[in-house]
Amino acid sequence: MRAYEGMPKVAVKGDGRRMIFYEVSQPSPHSRWGVSDIHFVVSAERGGSWSEPRSVMPDKPENSSISFSGVTRLEDGEIGIGWLGTDPDPDATGRPVYFARTFGGDKFGEPVLVDPSACECCRVAVSAQEGGSIALAYRDLLPGSVRDVSVVISHDGGKSFADPVPFSGDQWQVEGCPHNGPSIVSVKDKFWVSWFTIGDHPGVYLAELDDSGEVIQKHLLSSSAQFVQTSALTSGEVVAAYDETYSSEEDSYRRISVSFSSASDRVSQEITPPGVKAAYPVLQPTGENEVVVAWKEEGKIYYSLRTF
Repeated sequence: MRAYEGMPKVAVKGDGRRMIFYEVSQPSPHSRWGVSDIHFVVSAERGGSWSEPRSVMPDKPENSSISFSGVTRLEDGEIGIGWLGTDPDPDATGRPVYFARTFGGDKFGEPVLVDPSACECCRVAVSAQEGGSIALAYRDLLPGSVRDVSVVISHDGGKSFADPVPFSGDQWQVEGCPHNGPSIVSVKDKFWVSWFTIGDHPGVYLAELDDSGEVIQKHLLSSSAQFVQTSALTSGEVVAAYDETYSSEEDSYRRISVSFSSASDRVSQEITPPGVKAAYPVLQPTGENEVVVAWKEEGKIYYSLRTF
């Protein structure tokens, strides 16, 4: 399992309960990768004590795996999670996408099948709007092994989802999973999605979508970037952090950059010093115009606080 695609996640319910999600794997003769599961623990004491671990899908079929999840808090304070499951057909291509949510307690309801076949090892991203709509973004598996990014949207609190909208149009055809899923965040009645492609026009992109999944505007953030995460400040500003590859003095390096909106355009700034090999950024708002960005560099984790 690619750790950066299945990072642990923290969510806080509307009643203040903390939930931590993480992926586990057990060796299995039925799979060379083992059998994976998504566990979570809950604290009603602000982290003072925690429940026993449970699976988000306790009744999953034997020898099936679930992994590569995305988590968000819903408008009503409950928690929603999307993940990749296992197709019961051993000859099937791709993996199904599921969504489940809590309903006032500390366990998840029955999973909803969102898409029967998506890219095998790219993370699923989830976001919810103030109006109640829920969107999942993921790398889809389209005919001809095209692995473009799709979005599915629910307007009934996650009970059902509309058909997937493959909005990116990258036409990235590859016989294998790139281990690089999208990121999604909601601002008012719009969704913003960022992703990586080596399709017709390679790079990292950011697109604004309406509540039907159609593209309103699309930006190329960097043609030399690979991993990207997106978040929204309380001010409504959409911020993206990504790693870029560049060469200097016959060596290759990777820097972390942050993209945000100016009065007239999107601008970016580097947040790592020259000559480092930094990758896999994540970001979290900490104030109205402030965000903390963390990344991996030479086996260590660094972070930086940025104000816009």
